Amino acid sequence: MVGNIRKVYDYLTVKQKKIAVAELKADRLELQQEVAERIDDYPKIVREVLLHTLDSWTLEIEQLEDDIARDHGAQM
Repeated sequence: MVGNIRKVYDYLTVKQKKIAVAELKADRLELQQEVAERIDDYPKIVREVLLHTLDSWTLEIEQLEDDIARDHGAQM
C-alpha cells in the first residue's frame, strides 16, 4: 500500500506535496498527542499499529520533504 502512495506522490506538484506534508504533520501531531495521553488504554496490537503509523507518517513526511527539495533544485 505504501508503495502505491509513493507512486501517487510522483504526480503531485510541489505545491500539492507541500499541502500533503502540512496535512501529514497535523495528523501526526494529533496522533502523537493521543498516544502520549492514552497509549496504555489500548490493547497491545493497537498500540503497535499506532506506533507503526507514527513511524510511517514520519518517513513519508521526510520523503516528501526530500522530493520537494529535489523538485525545487530541478526548477532552478
